[in-house]
Amino acid sequence: MAKMKSGDTGSDRGADELRGIEVTLDFTPNALASLMFRQGDTMVLACATKAAGLPRWFPR
Repeated sequence: MAKMKSGDTGSDRGADELRGIEVTLDFTPNALASLMFRQGDTMVLACATKAAGLPRWFPR
């Protein structure tokens, strides 16, 4: 694998510039709350629901 030159981002973005950020709220209707965060090729999905008590897998 080739090494990147110092400061080379591999795109039109400068070395001191951040990738664009995109945030989408409530992207799925099946969760009480949901969020999709994207920055460059990185994507994070988070969903939350509400229930009484602890889930079966949670240590007690």
